[in-house]
Amino acid sequence: MAGDHPRCEDKVIGGIRMTRTSNDEQIRDNQLEIRTFGRFDVRYGNDHLSDRTHRSKKLWRIFLYLLQNINQEVPTEQLTDYFWDDRPIHNPQAALHNIIYRLRDLFDQLPSPHPLLDIEYAQVGYILRLSDNAWYDVNHFMDCIQQARSFQPSQPGPAIDHYFNALSIYQGPYLPGRSFELWVISAGRYYRQLYAEAVRELLTLLRRPARYSDMITVCERALAIESFLDVDELHYGYMESLAKMGRTHEALRHYNQLSKRMVADYGRQPSNVLQNLNTRIKQHPEGMQAETQHTELITIRRSLLSHQGNNGAYLCDRDVFRNLLQIESRRRAKTSPPSSSSWLGLVSLIPSRGVMTSPPILARAMTSLEHLLVSRLRQGDAVTQWNGNQFLILLKDCERAFCQQVLKRIQSEFEQNHGTDPFNCTLDIEIV
Repeated sequence: MAGDHPRCEDKVIGGIRMTRTSNDEQIRDNQLEIRTFGRFDVRYGNDHLSDRTHRSKKLWRIFLYLLQNINQEVPTEQLTDYFWDDRPIHNPQAALHNIIYRLRDLFDQLPSPHPLLDIEYAQVGYILRLSDNAWYDVNHFMDCIQQARSFQPSQPGPAIDHYFNALSIYQGPYLPGRSFELWVISAGRYYRQLYAEAVRELLTLLRRPARYSDMITVCERALAIESFLDVDELHYGYMESLAKMGRTHEALRHYNQLSKRMVADYGRQPSNVLQNLNTRIKQHPEGMQAETQHTELITIRRSLLSHQGNNGAYLCDRDVFRNLLQIESRRRAKTSPPSSSSWLGLVSLIPSRGVMTSPPILARAMTSLEHLLVSRLRQGDAVTQWNGNQFLILLKDCERAFCQQVLKRIQSEFEQNHGTDPFNCTLDIEIV
């Protein structure tokens, strides 16, 4: 965990203390504080509410599920199906209503002069809303990254400050003690990827003014709280910064340790980019000299493309997919006349009529479908999971007949592999 790493305890960068408790002083006594990164804690002042009601695990599970879907209506049927699927009861709606009542009462009893949160019943379900007197780490983490990206590259100074704020909020994996739940796994994977992207983007901003000491601190903290064996830019930035600060032995030791772990975990050596950097460091034991801008650009390009994969479609998160779709739409608009079309597809797993399915069964089917889509589509296509039972796909430069043929083949293969599962695989496409 982050607090166990000696280099990250009291480092101050840009006025921001890079420690596990860096934001504690920012939370006022009359605020509700909700932390989900690295640990789960709901606190009002010195009162840790999440520790007070150990006997009601389901109460906090439902609270966290509503929190993950904050400001969105979660249907009652979805909540009862998910949280009472393992132990059917006579009236799950009444049980859910009782837990919502207890949640409201728990927060209403706090001695706050202002409302802290509201759990409202809407048309078919419940909506959780936080007031301005509530501090939720996920919201602030996302806001900081969004603000940082709005500044760079024209204003790197404010962007760097916002990235440091975001990294100080991320104290570790999302809800680490609850990683057995499907929605926690999905959300945790997304936040981890967002954190890794923020680290990479911050290192890029710090490299140009040669702030190698700050780069070392950022890398050490990231490596302390997450196992980023697969993020070349992080290891490259760390080794490069150590070498240019004259700490070549530490850079070489880090590479050796990384190599052993990658062989043990993945059965392969680090990428060629890192191997070449390791060789260059060995050739300059007194410390690497600054490279020319063109040479550095080549290195960055190789690093960025090192994990793009050799076969199959590009699997990405929804934000990246949205950007790809917008770029493709703009490209198509400028191509006149287009020789072929690009298509947006929706692939859904629909439970068979009258059949109840459990989240683990759906998760296994979605994993299998994801593998099929990525492996059967082309290298220039893109895939993203849209929600719990649907994928979006982007098929570039093909005719409708070809597109439908490929999707029908995927549908047929999925149904052959999952003939006993209670799902129907449905397909739909629309021109971009």
